[in-house]
This record gives sequence, structure tokens and C-alpha cells, in this order.
Amino acid sequence: GDTLETIEAPVDKLHLVGASNLEAKIPRGPYWDRFLHVRLDFDEKALATVCQSILGGFGIPETKHKLAKVFAGFIGQSRKDAAEGKITFPLSPRDLKRAALFAPDATENAVAGTLTALIADKVQSWDADTGDRIEDGGGIRAWSTALKVIANAKPEAEAETETETETETSE
Repeated sequence: GDTLETIEAPVDKLHLVGASNLEAKIPRGPYWDRFLHVRLDFDEKALATVCQSILGGFGIPETKHKLAKVFAGFIGQSRKDAAEGKITFPLSPRDLKRAALFAPDATENAVAGTLTALIADKVQSWDADTGDRIEDGGGIRAWSTALKVIANAKPEAEAETETETETETSE
């Protein structure tokens, strides 16, 4: 509560970094003026790398399904959909991390299946009076369908074994 942490370091080695998201409420001038500003624009390729890093942290390697790349694309589209008012909130890398955390096992399939169950409840708009979901034009359904394909795909090791068996049988 009331204790402060003291950090001692030579001034040329001490760097303080604050990060935040841009929002509709604009900060007051004196507050805004205290920082060096570095704005990072959305970059889907860089985000895919971040998403794969999240999966890697859970021991989930990249497979031919490229869940990280697919999900980064969904994040990009959800940002546009939120700006257009089609959905309430965009997806974020935190959703991927949450899905990896709660997935039944450490595979892209399991994470994709968990994401399928989570995304609509996070992003879909609702009627303020009834709480009923408001249709978004099919975007959420398309994301869920793509994730279900990954969730239901055979793991790569199993698919490779089947291919080897088919090759051996045909010889």
C-alpha cells in the first residue's frame, strides 16, 4: 500500500518506459507533454510473430495450420469491425494467451477449439435492453468456422504417420 520502491542507478543507465493504448479521452496537455511519444501502428506480420511467441511460451510449435498467423488476421479484421461498430471489442493477443492457458492440452488444435468457444462472448455486441446478441454480419461466424477447421484437424504427427502408411501400402 503505502511503501514506495527506490531504484538507484546511474542516470545514463536508467530508462523509464510507460505504455498505453490510445483511447477516445485525450490526455491533458501537461501530462501528454511529459513523455517522448513512439506510436506503433498495427502490423499484422509483427503481430503474428507475437502470437507465435505466446504459443511457444506454452510449448506449442507452429504447424501447417499457422494458428498464430490466422489469429493475427482475425485481430486485424476485428479492429476494423470494432471501428465500424459491427462488434463491441476487438480481439487481442491476450485472447490467444487465455485460450492457451485454458486449452485442454498444448496443441494448436486445442487452443483453436478453446478460442472458438471464447471469441463471440468477448466481441459480439448486445442489445442494452434485452442482452440479446446483435448480428455482426457474419464475421464472428467466419472466424469460428476457420478455428473449428484447425481444432478438428489431425495433429501433424498423426497426419504424417497416415501418409507414410499410405505410401507403404501403395508400394
